[in-house]
Parts: sequence; C-alpha cells; structure tokens
Amino acid sequence: MPGIPEEVDTERLRETAAALENIVQMQREKVDKWAQTGEVPPTGPPEVESFFKVIMMFFEEKGLTSRVNELWNSTPVNEEEEEARQYAGRILESVLRSQGVVAEAYNTRRRLLKDIPEEMPALMREVERELERTRKGTRQIV
Repeated sequence: MPGIPEEVDTERLRETAAALENIVQMQREKVDKWAQTGEVPPTGPPEVESFFKVIMMFFEEKGLTSRVNELWNSTPVNEEEEEARQYAGRILESVLRSQGVVAEAYNTRRRLLKDIPEEMPALMREVERELERTRKGTRQIV
C-alpha cells in the first residue's frame, strides 16, 4: 500500500475520529435528554438524521470515506499505516454509532407518542380552534 496521501494523513484521520466521536456523543446526549424529559421536538429526529447525512456527504466530497474504507481493509506494512488503520476503525465505528443515535431518536419519539391518550388529538384540535378564535377577536365559548 503506498504511503498515506498528504490530504488524508494520520493527523487528519486522528482529528476526524476524535471530532466525529464527540459529535456522536453530543447527539446521543440530546436524544437521551428527550427521553428523560418526555419531550421530543417535532423536527428533532429528522434534524439528527440530516445532521449526520451532511457529515457523511462532506466525508464523501473530501475523499475521506473511500480512504477510510481502503485503510480499514488493508494490511498495514509499517507503524504509520497501522496507526492510520486504527483511526479509520474509530471513524467507521462512529459512523455506525451515528446510525444508532438516529434510530434511537425516532424510537424515542415513537415511544412517547404511544403514551399519548387517544383523546389527546381531539383536545389539541379544540385548543387550536379556541386559539384561532381568540386571535380573530371573536372569542366564542363552546
């Protein structure tokens, strides 16, 4: 295997692995907070998913994805290549963990929605109608 290209050197792989691990951890904490508070923003899970998709698109554009896969599937011939391969493994692991965070975000929302009583949507529609009447200045008592 030829030496690691300058644009994707060992230091860049190390920084990428550390940054991605931190990002995954922060997103996981956000999703855990939703579960603890029992509140998931309506756009929460799609935002988490989109956030990770943008990161993966960036990796693709910069050639990092193919380089990481190439390193992971290679047989290192020296210490530098072994170190690069380890960082590639950390990046791949973080990518898998990010998919788990996205799944957990949707699962958290699904679990919380199951706990909503059946009459709740009707009550919410009534509250929305009342708010609309109030906004129009024609408050009516139902």
